[in-house]
This record gives sequence, structure tokens and C-alpha cells, in this order.
Amino acid sequence: KVLLIAPMLATGLQAPLTTVDVFSDEDAAVYFGRGSIAHLMARSAIKSYSYVRLSMIGVLDSGAGVVATGTITLSGPSTSSGQVSVLINNTQIDIAVANGDTAAALATKLQAAIAAEDDLPVTASVAGPVVTLTCRHKGAVGNEIAVTSTITATGVTATIVAMNAGAGDPDITPALAAVYGAGHNIIACPFSTSTALTAMRNHAE
Repeated sequence: KVLLIAPMLATGLQAPLTTVDVFSDEDAAVYFGRGSIAHLMARSAIKSYSYVRLSMIGVLDSGAGVVATGTITLSGPSTSSGQVSVLINNTQIDIAVANGDTAAALATKLQAAIAAEDDLPVTASVAGPVVTLTCRHKGAVGNEIAVTSTITATGVTATIVAMNAGAGDPDITPALAAVYGAGHNIIACPFSTSTALTAMRNHAE
């Protein structure tokens, strides 16, 4: 029996701090919001072990939390055709590059491609050659979203500023109290702060 403490978005239909059995990542998208950390945790758990007995309990972002942001700044114009590929966590987003494409045009295409992937934990906006990524959640957890790029077109580069400045993860203590004595064999928490890990240790003890 596996329990995931699940950061949820306001678009999720499940009431916070109540457990629900989850049988697919699509269930998690409905319960906790598409692109939420909860959604992605469920996907990873089921992919790792398709027969898992999975329960989840949603926690909302802290009202005092701050979202993490990062940027991808493209240069140009391109001097050959090729691709710009951006990897956000484990999802790859590709755009085609034509000879002569400007940096601003490529950034606009990249922003549109990222926006079309509604399962991502970030949203994207564009201004000139700069694509800004914003975590869907508040909190330091957004700082852990990895962003890398690969470019095959000549004349084009991508300068990435890693996701940063996220602060204020939610308190998981109420979620742990709500499942006290439920008999889960494994409990997974997405937060790596000392506060969250101490709460997990105290619950286990």
C-alpha cells in the first residue's frame, strides 16, 4: 500500500486532505489538477509498478508561497535548418528551425510548443527572444524542475537560467495526521526540506 502526499492545484476536484484511491495518471489529473506535482507523481508511481495499490492525499500550496521561475534565452538568426529541443524534467519539446529564423521567432515557437504540453509542471510566456517558465505550484519544490536544451541548427544558442526563487512549501503535518494508522507500507513526499523530512520521520516513529 503506497500513499503519495500530493501537491494539488485549485483546478483539482478532490477535496484537500482527503485520501482517494488512484488507478491511472488521468485519475490524478482530474482529482488534483492536470500538470500538478500530484499528477506527475502518480504517473511515475504507476509507470514504476503498474500493480501498485496507490492512494493519494492532496495538499494545497501555501498561501505565503512564492513560485519558482526560470528562463530560456535564444540567440539567432539561424544559419541552417535543424531543431531546438528543450527537456523539462523528462518531457522533451521540439521545434523546427528554418534557415534565417530570428531568435524572437524561435522563442515564440518554443513558447507555443511548451504551452501545448498541458501535463508539464510549468507554464510559459514569451517576450522577444526570452521564454519565461513559471512553476504551476508555489514553493521551493519548483526549484527542482530541471531544464536543459539541445540544438542542431547552427547560429542558434540557448542560455538557460535554472528554475529558482521558489519558496514556502506547504505544511504536510495535517496530511500525515489525516492518514494516521491507515497502514500504508510506503509514504512518498515530494518535498526535500528539513521541515518536511522531520514531519515524515515523526509520523513514521
